[in-house]
Amino acid sequence: MNKLNPHRTGLAVGVFVGLVHLVWAVFVSLGLAAGKLKFLLGLHFLNVPFDTLSFSWGGGLVLIVLSSIGGYIMAAVFSFIWNKVAAR
Repeated sequence: MNKLNPHRTGLAVGVFVGLVHLVWAVFVSLGLAAGKLKFLLGLHFLNVPFDTLSFSWGGGLVLIVLSSIGGYIMAAVFSFIWNKVAAR
């Protein structure tokens, strides 16, 4: 089995997760997020009373940074586990 480089895998996943949350922040800033949220929840047969708050640049930046860091950590840990399991 191929080994994964935890740093490179973490960077790739961290950037991807950050980009997904950047798109979400853009949707919120343009006022398009509430409709998309209702659509996605409806696809899962859910009617949850969530709504979006007003957009904040600071909040959006924190969302993107923390999501990217979380994606990096999860992917790095996954790579470490993968390398241990694949070595057997």
